[in-house]
Amino acid sequence: MWEATIDGRPLKFHLAGINNQNFIMQDEETGSWWQQVSGEAIFGPLKGRQLKGVFHDELTFATWRREHPSGGRVLKPDNTTAWRKFSENWEAKTAQMPVVHVA
Repeated sequence: MWEATIDGRPLKFHLAGINNQNFIMQDEETGSWWQQVSGEAIFGPLKGRQLKGVFHDELTFATWRREHPSGGRVLKPDNTTAWRKFSENWEAKTAQMPVVHVA
């Protein structure tokens, strides 16, 4: 999980494609592409920059419900991008990207 800011500047991400079973995020502010697995920009003006990691806890929904029996909704829907369409050539752009292997 990554903080959605660079140098204090908030970034808004959407899915740009998939590379080697890893989804690629694109920030709407600069058009840079980011690897979900590493938080590193791999294409665009911010190439080479790194998002800061955020502490998180992975658990099943059943466990979360057990721990928060009176909990409300988990995520608030974001209607501003819910119906956003992918660019028509996103697959072609993904095919042009080098495969990045993370050790």
